[in-house]
Amino acid sequence: GRFWGEFNCYVQRKQDRPGPAEIKIPGFSIFNFNGGYYSGSKRIFISVRNIFNKTYIGRPDPDAREEPGRSVSINLVYDIK
Repeated sequence: GRFWGEFNCYVQRKQDRPGPAEIKIPGFSIFNFNGGYYSGSKRIFISVRNIFNKTYIGRPDPDAREEPGRSVSINLVYDIK
């Protein structure tokens, strides 16, 4: 079988000078992991978003709420041939 994985990061600079219909937001960074295992007809995928469970406001919209924290998803796939 084969293992694979990747880490990625999303970085947002703070918004100091918002427009007339926007609010100030602090800067933040989010770290994610995607990975999996392949073996013949079997596959396992795992995705962990926001690894460090950081709370943040993702856009300068006055009605914006804090984004959800960490999430984990696991997918199992079996191919019938």
